[in-house]
Amino acid sequence: MDGEALAWAVQRLRTRGEPRKLLVAVSDGCPMDGATNLANDAFYLDNHLKQVVAQQAQSGEVAVFGVGVGLDLSPFYHHNLALDLSSPPGNGVFRELLGMLARHLRW
Repeated sequence: MDGEALAWAVQRLRTRGEPRKLLVAVSDGCPMDGATNLANDAFYLDNHLKQVVAQQAQSGEVAVFGVGVGLDLSPFYHHNLALDLSSPPGNGVFRELLGMLARHLRW
């Protein structure tokens, strides 16, 4: 997921009437686009994603979480979880996800 996709998803959530809004971005890799990488520096998309996540965290309108499938998303998302799916996922995956949400949300 890149910053543009995250910003689009956050904007859609902002239009909803629910008082609490959560966005969980699930990713199996860093942002990548060949044309963008040719026209900009190698870290352009990474930096833009970091910027969008930081802006959203500052606004506080939507709680944004990153879930990495087989990778660590901590460089991008302050609230994150790395899932090891080398074996079939069981209920432990859901416990990990709920634990991440519970640690960072005030109910």
